Amino acid sequence: MSNVVPLSRTEPQDGSVSEDEAVKRFAKYKADAGWCVEMSGNLPILLHALSDRTATTQSIKLEFPRWASINGMKVEAASSYPAFLNGLSDRVMSRLPHVYGKGMRPCGDRFIIDDTGIQLVNIYNPVAMPAPRPLRAPYDETTDLFGQQVPAVVGELFERVFPNKEERRFVVQRLAVVIQTPDKRVKHAVFLTGEGGTGKSTVLDILEKAMGGRHIDRSASYTEAHDKFSETYCNNIVVAFEDKAIGSGGEGYVYTNMKQVIDYNSRTVQIKHNQRSVRREVHSHIFITTNNPSLFPWDGNERRFYAPQRIVHRVSPEESGAFLGRFHAFLALPEAPAILHHWLANVDLAGFDYGRCPRTPYMQELIAQSGSALEHTVKEFIEDGRDIFHPYTLADFLRERKQTYKSDELKRTLQALGWEWKRQPCRADGFQDKRIWVWRKNPVPGRHFRDLTADEHLELMMADGSAY
Repeated sequence: MSNVVPLSRTEPQDGSVSEDEAVKRFAKYKADAGWCVEMSGNLPILLHALSDRTATTQSIKLEFPRWASINGMKVEAASSYPAFLNGLSDRVMSRLPHVYGKGMRPCGDRFIIDDTGIQLVNIYNPVAMPAPRPLRAPYDETTDLFGQQVPAVVGELFERVFPNKEERRFVVQRLAVVIQTPDKRVKHAVFLTGEGGTGKSTVLDILEKAMGGRHIDRSASYTEAHDKFSETYCNNIVVAFEDKAIGSGGEGYVYTNMKQVIDYNSRTVQIKHNQRSVRREVHSHIFITTNNPSLFPWDGNERRFYAPQRIVHRVSPEESGAFLGRFHAFLALPEAPAILHHWLANVDLAGFDYGRCPRTPYMQELIAQSGSALEHTVKEFIEDGRDIFHPYTLADFLRERKQTYKSDELKRTLQALGWEWKRQPCRADGFQDKRIWVWRKNPVPGRHFRDLTADEHLELMMADGSAY
């Protein structure tokens, strides 16, 4: 349903009015409908706050005659009616709120002031859920971990996906803070991994229903969300990724960038058609669902991702599919959004830490696997007897093996295996003499590293791309 107020009668049919009175009434009608003037572009435009739709300023001139006719209004023009219409846009815009960009702040204010003192239009538009109706047959209720009544099918889903009670409690609270305190920044994300068809994405279906489908993005890829023009994190309360949307998650920079988004309260965005970048507030909660537990090169100090135990089928894929079919039949009920919203809105948040999440046993396992897997792959690379190589050569090998890593983690691994990071003088025909950064085996104490062969000089120069 559109949020734009349709053209309709808003004034008593009281006959003739002056130009100033007509402008005043029409400006009030536009402002009440949610329109303001966006001033940050090359030319001012009309912006509808709740729908994020825009209109040209000429629309004022074109819309007024029909609005006046519907409301039985006749304008006593000072000179002529065409002259009145020609000046109408500027006069109406002078009475509308002026903004210099948009922002999203979970609060009831339609206009907000950013930390530089600039007025923005607030695009936050929460859903107003009605009181939930009683459950219809064949659905019944059960008591959740917080003593609340909840549809039994919902309780069963969470028991299946999160069999550990403490992890189940944390995840339910993590969903509940999205509904109860969307204005409070949470400095950790949720990482759900497991077999296909076990209900990972269904957890997000619950949250999307409870939010009325507003301010949640489950379609953006990592590349789209991190594009310099992207407002994905700034315009949404929830941003969810599947592993296919992460794509190159194994690259260290992807993991690092995701952690920065979790940590930071604002983000620089290059607004299209504007010359300068702007800082936008970020209130988004990040959820990742994946079948690949090694999606990221997990850091030994990891504290930003909450990873409950890997999700598996309780009995079989067929049995899980049958249950999820019943669950999605419940989700399709008209009353399901209100039931889920009010359930999460009343979850007890006692003990929930917005700043840090507990490290689960499964996350410790992921960290250990990440380190041991990298060491195994590096050993596979160097087991052919080589004692010197260019870093690009190893990087290509790791990429072919789909091995995730971080630069500092790779450095520690090689050093622990007895390698050193050194600048190696190289010379070859057709190349400019150069000292190239390489990895080479630590020489025997008191001895220098051996002289390189002509072929080794050439190989290193080729890998480094040092030709004239």
